Amino acid sequence: MAVGEIFLGAFITSLFEKLIVPELIKLVRREGLHTAIQKLEKTLMEIEAVLNDAEEKQIIKEAVKLWLEDLRDLAYAADDILDEIATEALRRQLMIADPQGPQSSTSLSMVRRLIPSCCTTTSFDPSALIPFNLRMESKIKEINKQLEDIAARKTNLGLVEKLVGSETSSNKEWQRPPITSL
Repeated sequence: MAVGEIFLGAFITSLFEKLIVPELIKLVRREGLHTAIQKLEKTLMEIEAVLNDAEEKQIIKEAVKLWLEDLRDLAYAADDILDEIATEALRRQLMIADPQGPQSSTSLSMVRRLIPSCCTTTSFDPSALIPFNLRMESKIKEINKQLEDIAARKTNLGLVEKLVGSETSSNKEWQRPPITSL
């Protein structure tokens, strides 16, 4: 098993951990993104189930190696989206804690004064004008579509579920057949 694939398995596990953060769950439910996130989680679970087999087969099948690379890229994209949702959840918590906004004298407003106004205004980011839930729903649906394509390819590649630590062809010891006498 290559180091990159160990990393991919751990990275997918970290995605699952992000999906159970209470603040993220609250925001996802409030914004009506729960169904899309559940679909993302379900598809990731289907893919994770065959990851061990894919890690073994990538050595002999170039198509499996490409499949793993596509999966890695999508896992990074999913991570970015989850980070964006978590950031929005934190922003909303800070707004509740500091309802006067950036004009108040709290530490948040002091930090905002240090950031150039071009980074905090929406003048250079037209996507900020689109409501958060619509933006995220669109991004999650796109990731889900691509993950479903990857999940469909796993069948064509002959990837099967393997438990960690189960006997595989690569770790079986060769044994001499028993000798029989006539």
